[in-house]
Amino acid sequence: MIITNNTGIPPGNFVYERRASTIAEPVPGLATGYRLLHFRKPRDRDKLLVYSVGTDQHLGSVYTWKIDGVELPISGEARVGSIENPFVFPEPLIVTDSIELYIDNTNAVEYPRVDSSDPDAEYSYECVICGRYI
Repeated sequence: MIITNNTGIPPGNFVYERRASTIAEPVPGLATGYRLLHFRKPRDRDKLLVYSVGTDQHLGSVYTWKIDGVELPISGEARVGSIENPFVFPEPLIVTDSIELYIDNTNAVEYPRVDSSDPDAEYSYECVICGRYI
């Protein structure tokens, strides 16, 4: 494939990273600072441009996004974007080292969990990032 006019992203430069808690590794009840995502830029890449991020929505939760150790102003009690429709930044954010998502689960129970009496028990904490290496 020939790319003309510098348009498009070469497939090897595209980044789509998605993480979710699981039954085997749930986000514990009353957890603070649980790291759901720790994406480190490979050493052989100069920079990563992050175009969008998204999270699920768990009531009673706080989401803290950090890029290169700096907390983003999109952090807080409400989700940002969604998994299928992530929040798109006005301009891509430059990542020189890592991007992380921390969860505070203020609920007394873990997610996900097996609990046939609670239909919300099976829902994982989940996040997604989309970007490209430059």
